[in-house]
Amino acid sequence: MLAQKSKGVGLRLAVTLPFLVQSDRHLIEADSKFRWPIESTHPSPSALLDVVVVNANHIPGKKEFEVDKAANRKRQIGQAITALAEPEVNLLWLPEAKGQGYRKHKDIRLNLEDGGHRRTVRTRYQVPTPTEQVIRIPANFYLNGWIHALSNREIAMWLMLRDLHGLAGGPPGTELDIIARDRILNYDLTRAAWESYRRLADYGLITFKADPNRRADGTVEGGRRRPESERHRFYLTDDGLNEPGVATVSKQIHEECDRL
Repeated sequence: MLAQKSKGVGLRLAVTLPFLVQSDRHLIEADSKFRWPIESTHPSPSALLDVVVVNANHIPGKKEFEVDKAANRKRQIGQAITALAEPEVNLLWLPEAKGQGYRKHKDIRLNLEDGGHRRTVRTRYQVPTPTEQVIRIPANFYLNGWIHALSNREIAMWLMLRDLHGLAGGPPGTELDIIARDRILNYDLTRAAWESYRRLADYGLITFKADPNRRADGTVEGGRRRPESERHRFYLTDDGLNEPGVATVSKQIHEECDRL
């Protein structure tokens, strides 16, 4: 659901919070309370404003004030926290509002990412054990800024491939594939999000082998039941994460614009 929203930072925040608490266990208190507020007067980093990049429009010739940018970031992060606490997502818990001006975002509790939206009982977040089955994300995805550089759809597609790789239990470079029905039922990944694999390949984060008989829109020459039709095959290339994310994406976009 979060991947289907082209705007907003809900997905980025959902992926960033576990990284923060796994990097610093002191950021999570009893009952999985997250210690950082949205903003803080303490030295950076000490708040979500310091680590979550939000969408912003730049208008040439218009003077921008730091207070306006900070207010925009605070608003978007607050909206993302609220979205992650919605029953259909249930990754966070927030107290009910106690009247106008009540700052509910000061009391954030992390829930386990286990499909809790399907159950009435919430399970509080716990740092996973080394042997626990989880989606494993290399630290350079965060440290080199890929979390900020990729779109929601690109992040969702990449996370699905990482989960498939974990389930396969293979070494780096393991061949991955998935049928459309499983992609939709298990990951709620739309066709548009799936198509972002081309961008991930452009950025050096994956490689793929496409069916030579398949058209750009996904249909197959000779009909969908053609015996020799094949699914796309994907391969993670984590060495690409060693490159700076924002610079890599920016360079790719500028090169494409120059070819127009």
